[in-house]
Amino acid sequence: MAIWFKDFERAFDEFFEDALLSRWRRTADWHDAIVRDCGDRFELELSVGVEPEGLEVEVIGNEIVVRHRGGKLDGQFRFPASIESDSVRARWSEGMLQIIAPKRRSRRVPVEKLG
Repeated sequence: MAIWFKDFERAFDEFFEDALLSRWRRTADWHDAIVRDCGDRFELELSVGVEPEGLEVEVIGNEIVVRHRGGKLDGQFRFPASIESDSVRARWSEGMLQIIAPKRRSRRVPVEKLG
């Protein structure tokens, strides 16, 4: 797929994601989940009630997926901005899972003159 098409597709998705009434969507059974947009990052807090060894957290594009290895938990949280996947951190304390997901920064690309 051409690079320009991927950029267009990403911009299209981001535009319509921002146009939604909700700043984020969740498809999970966690009604007590707390999601904060802190400007440069998202913070997600969940009461998981299981030990951290049984949890898996995965970042896919602008989504965070939380799974319990035994299949008991399964949640997907979609954010209106891309996430810097290498910088996402998950912390567990007394049954609470906190995920800190920095937003991906845009960068300007210099245009080279050929010939």
